[in-house]
Amino acid sequence: MMKNVLTVSQVIDAFIEQHENHEINKNGAKRSGSESAKPYRQLHNSLDKFTKARYKRLFDTYSFSELGEKFLLAYVAFLKQQEGGVSTHLRKLRSVFYLAADRIGVPSINTSVFDCVRDELRQPEFAAKVIPSEVMRQIENIDRSQFDRKERLHIDLLLFCYYTGGMSCIDIAYLTHDCVKGDALCYTREKAPKNAIIPFIPRAKAIVEKYKGMTVGNYLLPIFTYKHNTEAKQTGRVKRIYERASDTFRKVQKLIGCDEQPIWAGARGTFIVEMLKADYTEMALAEIVGLHPARICGYYSIPIMHGEM
Repeated sequence: MMKNVLTVSQVIDAFIEQHENHEINKNGAKRSGSESAKPYRQLHNSLDKFTKARYKRLFDTYSFSELGEKFLLAYVAFLKQQEGGVSTHLRKLRSVFYLAADRIGVPSINTSVFDCVRDELRQPEFAAKVIPSEVMRQIENIDRSQFDRKERLHIDLLLFCYYTGGMSCIDIAYLTHDCVKGDALCYTREKAPKNAIIPFIPRAKAIVEKYKGMTVGNYLLPIFTYKHNTEAKQTGRVKRIYERASDTFRKVQKLIGCDEQPIWAGARGTFIVEMLKADYTEMALAEIVGLHPARICGYYSIPIMHGEM
């Protein structure tokens, strides 16, 4: 049992250790919680930089009682000037306060101190992106002779994202043959502990069939190679695929002459809009795309549904 004299830094470190030591079973593979711990490590580093710059003091020495309104307001100003991520850092710091009070038992925790930064705690407004359906048709039929092998894979991954309800790049990477249940893909999302059941339509199946024999292990698509044999290497691989695909999508934009660059989130938006037009309910779509029904209703409105990006 942890003692009640812990500093803020020690509680954050405990949070990090708790996540890193927690194994998660996703889609038939055991993975560490290192990705869940990452935001708290970033929070700790950010707070350390702030206290050194502002107060010439190590963050490791701060108690919870010292993180009052004045501290939080100064930290917000620092984030706005130096780092960004105001809402994310504040929300993580508030969760540390709740952890210390409710689960560890640190006395005299004042969670109401965050009332002074209530506006900054709000998440930035979500900007719905939609690739117009006619642009998706152009991408499907684009002349692939103008792209190299890796670029053609990026295009197929974007189309697979579209065909599977806007599945994220990281979710696509970890799909295995065990996730295929007849005409559905059943998997656990990587970014949140949510199960998803996605219709596995013929066009998505055709992409998987196209790369049959080019994958390693039990994976559906050739994102990982034999070199990516650790979780860290796989995480890096997904990040590089995501970044390099953006270059490919810029090339696609120039070739087909669309107003905006196609992006992963835009493919999800296209799927949502087309399903709404086909009279799917927000509740049914929420199960597929992983968004709350109210978000679908609020963000994918009538003007966007008529092709605006």
